[in-house]
Amino acid sequence: MMYYPMYFDPTYILVLMGVVICLIASAKMNSTFSRYSRVRNHSGMTGRDAAEQILHREGLYDVRIEHISGNLTDHYDPRTRTLRLSDATYNSTSVAALGVAAHECGHINFSNFEKRRIYASGIREGILYPELPEPKNEEEKQVLGELQVCLEQKKEKELRVIRETLLYLHNILEDMYIEARQCAEYGGIVQKAIQFLGRWDMEQAESIRQMQEYGMDSLSIMKNVLLQYLRSKKVNDWERAGGIYMEMLERCKETLDEVVIPADEDVRFRAANRLLLILWEFVKE
Repeated sequence: MMYYPMYFDPTYILVLMGVVICLIASAKMNSTFSRYSRVRNHSGMTGRDAAEQILHREGLYDVRIEHISGNLTDHYDPRTRTLRLSDATYNSTSVAALGVAAHECGHINFSNFEKRRIYASGIREGILYPELPEPKNEEEKQVLGELQVCLEQKKEKELRVIRETLLYLHNILEDMYIEARQCAEYGGIVQKAIQFLGRWDMEQAESIRQMQEYGMDSLSIMKNVLLQYLRSKKVNDWERAGGIYMEMLERCKETLDEVVIPADEDVRFRAANRLLLILWEFVKE
């Protein structure tokens, strides 16, 4: 992984799982994670131990591993090549801690932070890397025209919403990719720990009706629907309140299903751009 010390963009730092970006019930999430954190791994390995072993196996001896206060504050900072693990991860021997450490190491092993910086910076300038999405029908041609106007005008409010949406979409796609790669590369306890995290993620997932009752806006609900689908190929819609969200998910599935496996980083940037086109109705609200 190359290091670029002269430029800082906070989007360099990919925080554990896209769901953290779109929290709607942090008390429930922390409670669920706390319960899972009591399930110990049989090896007695801590989150720090797991991270060190994964990194050393890849020949990465120059990445510092530090403790950071809080829970679910785990992240890797490529500016200083520092992996920071939270209270619930660093010295914990729980399966959840190993999953978090393995996830963050996955970003170090497989994520291209420089391209992420280029992507984020380009949006500020009204540019979508690597290119604008290709419309597949007349409706999408019209949407693309509206998107191009927003990008050309560079209005701060509109660009901020577009940027936040694209970075969220890319983040969850990248999360699923690096977790799949980690499971394939290491198997064993790493695979089990990551799969364990996936079960935790879905257990705390709110239903569409609950998100509506919380007063979440349509775009935030749709983001959570996409994350739930990526995580488990299911969506919590047991009250059958999905309506337009489930219809929109159907339009997104082809793109979502194609991008988790390819190693080419640009595939997920293109997919995020494509999803923006599909979700434009929610983005422009």
